[in-house]
Amino acid sequence: MKRNSGVTKRKLLLAVLLITFLFRFLFVMNSMFHIQRAFATWPDTWEYETVAWNLTNGRGYSLHEHSPYFPTMLVTPSYPYLITAIYAVSGGRNFQLVLLTNLILAVISAGLIFGLTINLTKSEKAAFWSAFLFGTNPNAALYTGQLIAETLYITLILLSFLIVIQSKWARWSKVAIFGVVSGLLLLTKPAGVVPVLFALLYALWKHRDARWLIALPIALMVVFPWLNRNHERFGMWKFSSVTDMTLTIYHAAPVMSDIHDVPLDSAAIMLYGRELYEKVANRYPNPFALDTTGQIARRFIQKNLSKYTRLLLTGLPVVVFMPMSMAEYARFIGRQPGRSPVAQEFLRDISKFRIWSAL
Repeated sequence: MKRNSGVTKRKLLLAVLLITFLFRFLFVMNSMFHIQRAFATWPDTWEYETVAWNLTNGRGYSLHEHSPYFPTMLVTPSYPYLITAIYAVSGGRNFQLVLLTNLILAVISAGLIFGLTINLTKSEKAAFWSAFLFGTNPNAALYTGQLIAETLYITLILLSFLIVIQSKWARWSKVAIFGVVSGLLLLTKPAGVVPVLFALLYALWKHRDARWLIALPIALMVVFPWLNRNHERFGMWKFSSVTDMTLTIYHAAPVMSDIHDVPLDSAAIMLYGRELYEKVANRYPNPFALDTTGQIARRFIQKNLSKYTRLLLTGLPVVVFMPMSMAEYARFIGRQPGRSPVAQEFLRDISKFRIWSAL
């Protein structure tokens, strides 16, 4: 029975890996034949690739396409460095090889989900369907065909959870690997702190072994060179400007827009002033201005917590149940919709039950 079970598990795993590969390959192939579609998720894709190309050519960690190449900390480093390594190996700006790497990561992620579900449920069918739903998820597939960090980010999250779930005790090697993966996860996206903490709390709860806490200083050692670089360049012991940008543009401004019933840009200007807003809402956002607007955004959200919570509760179900990447999908299939922040305007109208306006 055990041998048959093992054979069934391998067949189901191979089947879901193949399904994931074929489905995601359709998206990757689209971008490979029409390379501009690999940049549909703009400006994130442009930011990652521009930094990588500057690193490849010895221009430093910069978003700027022309001299002088001012440094940035808006884009966290792991994915740009992965692209840089691919460019170095291939000897040029090989977008196609980056997309194929994304495809490999997507297939690995499907395998990790299969392994996670087996460990949690002991059910081969549950493992197959979990991995199948991930492999054929259209939003995740869209990102596989983009020069964007989401695919790597998902792989690292799943790997970190598999390490703590599969372990029966806190072996030093497992703790060290978990620490390194956690550090890389943080260097991929600042939001990686959330899955890292969840995985660590799960490990402490499941194994009742404080040795898992050693993973924290190991993760800190991985991210410290990046923190030190930001301190040397900008005088700030700060991980990234991403959080400030997110709070400034996507959180505080919609609350101001909701209060005064004005468009988002007008709301942001009311909140930060035109001069400061122009420094953060452009192609090369100023990290010092972002630090200031981030502080303003935090204080404003705290003062209007009830309105912010209502907008947040409105937005979360929409994010879960409908694709928020509709504009990206349109660009991916060859259309050219505008780049205005449609999603935030949509959430504002939905929160006020302006259904026709939202449509």
